[in-house]
Amino acid sequence: MFYEAQLQFLRDTLKKSSIQTILLDPDAPLSSQQNTIFHTFPGQEELYRSSFFQLFPEVKSHTMYKLTIPHGVHYLFCLLPETSTSQVLLIGPYLGTQLSQEEILEYAERLQIPPEQTPTLEEFFLSLPVLQEGGYFFSMIDTFAELIWKGKNNYTMDDFSGGISDTLLRFPYRDSLSGPQQTQWNIQRMEARYQFENELMDAVSHGSSSRIDRLIPAFASTDLEQRLQDPVRNMKNYSIIMNTLLRKAAQSGGVHPIYLDQASSSFAHQIELMTSVDALQKLMSDMGYTYCKLVRKHSMKNFSAPVQKTILQIDTDLTADLSLSTLASLQNLSPGYLSALFHRETGHTLTDFVNQRRMDFARHLLKTTSLQIQTIAQHCGITDVQYFSRLFKKYTGKTPKEYRNT
Repeated sequence: MFYEAQLQFLRDTLKKSSIQTILLDPDAPLSSQQNTIFHTFPGQEELYRSSFFQLFPEVKSHTMYKLTIPHGVHYLFCLLPETSTSQVLLIGPYLGTQLSQEEILEYAERLQIPPEQTPTLEEFFLSLPVLQEGGYFFSMIDTFAELIWKGKNNYTMDDFSGGISDTLLRFPYRDSLSGPQQTQWNIQRMEARYQFENELMDAVSHGSSSRIDRLIPAFASTDLEQRLQDPVRNMKNYSIIMNTLLRKAAQSGGVHPIYLDQASSSFAHQIELMTSVDALQKLMSDMGYTYCKLVRKHSMKNFSAPVQKTILQIDTDLTADLSLSTLASLQNLSPGYLSALFHRETGHTLTDFVNQRRMDFARHLLKTTSLQIQTIAQHCGITDVQYFSRLFKKYTGKTPKEYRNT
């Protein structure tokens, strides 16, 4: 296939966002269809296989199909060109919108699922990613379709109207699994969640916001155990856990607790104020970005202990005496030694580093408060307002008044 590399890239990208893909081959034995949704629920492989393969006679080339199963579970699939057999690329399942617990319970009643079995159905729906029409993933799939069929005018997007019912959703019942199978499934779900948490912590410890972009949305569709009946309280509890994990990840990335404590406390307060699952998911994204930013700005894991202590002393109190002689004496070091060590490790002279930190704080106060410029200068540890204004213009290109006006 001329598009083999692009197909693999598409599948790898979707996988990183917890969107499953599978290459189905009607002529291949089921045992060869590894890592597919056929194996999501042990004991139901043949049901899945027969349900999808019965569609293939109706599948046309140069068409990307959208299959919707009752109650909003979707799949995308297409017949791939230039394959030795009639291979079908299947993407899904996914949801168009997140279902509420009440909607899931009503659906369970319609399928005559007894109450003791509905928790597994809830877990299934909550495990599915939510994809908005016209979003990033659909644009990527559309681009792939243009590639394999050589032009946007050479294919169509179509809703599949073949006969299929709730069959594909009648599998996730606890009594459909034997004791060992249920145990294995639970173990796999737990391992997947812990693996995801480890990936997320690794991303934060390296300050990688780009990885957060794909990991946090995936967390929203992770198969989280519903430990409480209230979905908001349940998500709050997971958000509290996530706040703790990300804080520890940032600390392992070299950020001192003095920088972490304020962010962690603020997020803990915000979590309790949230009133919806969507708001909590957005807050979780904010947590990821914030802790990554702290790592990029305040990581000191590559600095020696004297330089770490010096930076910490500067950031703790900008109004203090931050002269080279004072900072050196606090650690019983000679000024010359500390000056050379600081410059070698940070690339800045100590005086320039202190001034930069003070001007950063001044910019923040000018943007967020109506304090008088003289007062802001004092908060930055500079008593002479004229000297403060000259220093500010040196570092920003504007006077404090000009900066505030812009």
